[in-house]
Amino acid sequence: MSLLTDPPSLGTAQAASVIAAAVRLLTKRTGAEVTLVEVEDLGGTGQTLVVRARVGENPFSLPRTLVIKQTPPQGSREMFTREVVSYQFTTSLATGDRPGPELLAWDSEERVLIISDLGEATPMSQVLASQSGGEENALMAWAQRLGRMHAATAGREIDFAALLRRAKVPPSRDIIGQQVQGAVLALPRQLREQLSLETPEEVRAIAAKAKELFDKGTMRAFSPADPGPDNILLTADQGVRFLDYEWGGFRDATLDIAYALVTYRGAMRKEESKEYWSELDQRIVQAWRAEAVAVWPALADDVTLQKRVLGAMLIWVWLTTAWWLPGHGRDGAWSHRHSLSTPTPQALMARWEGLLGLANAAGDLAVAEHAETVIAALRAAWRW
Repeated sequence: MSLLTDPPSLGTAQAASVIAAAVRLLTKRTGAEVTLVEVEDLGGTGQTLVVRARVGENPFSLPRTLVIKQTPPQGSREMFTREVVSYQFTTSLATGDRPGPELLAWDSEERVLIISDLGEATPMSQVLASQSGGEENALMAWAQRLGRMHAATAGREIDFAALLRRAKVPPSRDIIGQQVQGAVLALPRQLREQLSLETPEEVRAIAAKAKELFDKGTMRAFSPADPGPDNILLTADQGVRFLDYEWGGFRDATLDIAYALVTYRGAMRKEESKEYWSELDQRIVQAWRAEAVAVWPALADDVTLQKRVLGAMLIWVWLTTAWWLPGHGRDGAWSHRHSLSTPTPQALMARWEGLLGLANAAGDLAVAEHAETVIAALRAAWRW
């Protein structure tokens, strides 16, 4: 019989339920009674519950503490299963290459994941908003961890695909990529209808090519799918760690570093010059390249690097704008919680200004002019 002491005082039936499910799962796995104590609510998004618990009795060398995550039963089974597969894959990596927690156990029926506890950590979003002086170091650590994750997982897509097949998950489904596909088609129409802007054919062609990075990129590596500030922890002894792999999978690695460029600036909440942001963008890209170039030597060429990252950033900015403007539907409530779901006009403007800065650095006049016209139209619409 499994034991549960010190029941959680979290005030919800779901909290008690998730602990009871974890006890059953761990007892079944170890073949001995397991006790979980000192339960702490770590929050969660939507109806997802995340708690930390200490293992009171540890006969089979379980970690001293662990994290339990339960998604609602009415949620997507595919999303839960893909997260399990993603954790299985990353846990199979060498210890130093793992980008986040290790998978300890899971139950598909209960929708429960048990993962290793990263210990005391600070969310990246909190660090970037702190104005403590450590923001830039945190950004460099973020970029370097992305590069190390990409380098460690490049060439291993076949292993990930095998895990997906075993779990009966469609290998080609990328829900974010599907949203980008729709945005690339929809945004030119939205800009025309909402802001009276025409999108140059040259820019459309860049976006059309860049959207293929989800399926056909030549620098493919594992991605958690939403490696934004809200899904990153800074730990004292392990550095940057990524969380939440619901739609994890393989795609072109330049999408992830471009994603960082799109999302970090709004999290910092500070006023700086265009030159400051442009220089910081370049430092972030260089920090990522330093870790990834050994796997993809083409990144040593500055022109190639800037061109690829610019294309990836363009489609992320297009997606966030398509979600913002009227006339483009979203696929599920999850998109409203996504890091690219723009909460404010200021955040959307910052993303276009970042795209403009990167286009200027890359010498891409077409994308730069496109960004300038959209920025001017948004300012006029908002009367800034």
